Amino acid sequence: VMEPQPGMSAAAHTFLLFEFTGNRLLGVTIEARREVKEDYSAFAGLFNKYELAYLWGEARDLMTRRAVMLQHETFVYPLQLTDQTEQTLLRNLLARTQALETTPRFYNTFGSNCTNELAKAANLKWHSSFVLTGGAAKHLFDMKVIPGVTFETARARADVTAFVKTLRDAQSNAAFDAALLGELRRREAEGA
Repeated sequence: VMEPQPGMSAAAHTFLLFEFTGNRLLGVTIEARREVKEDYSAFAGLFNKYELAYLWGEARDLMTRRAVMLQHETFVYPLQLTDQTEQTLLRNLLARTQALETTPRFYNTFGSNCTNELAKAANLKWHSSFVLTGGAAKHLFDMKVIPGVTFETARARADVTAFVKTLRDAQSNAAFDAALLGELRRREAEGA
């Protein structure tokens, strides 16, 4: 999932949604842990101002926060990964989450941000888009991890901002997950 930084094409927040049987989703977002009344600053993030946090949550909470509450564009890109790669990535992220309990780390705008922490867990070779995070989706498209004929069509298909807003009153988290997955599958089948 990509959440572009409004007014700043070089920056975006990235996080992952994992699909489980029964049309259920679980998400992980990696963030700078801010204390009460502490604002985020990319500049301060260069100097160990924030602790690193791996937050796991329901897709509904993660998606509606961005698309509805913050009014940010939100894109869900399907990833072409083998089952083994998906399982390894999930295990790596769980292990990294657990390791923070005994060995806390600092968030760093360049070295330990949302995007490059995911890239490290996926064992991806370093790329500039892991720092200039707004280009991460294009880089994954170029790697053939995000499917599509052109990046522009893949990006258009991934834009779920308006759709997530229609789900804000879903009856349950399970209903949200099923509706979002149904819409993503419909778009993929149509090649939109």
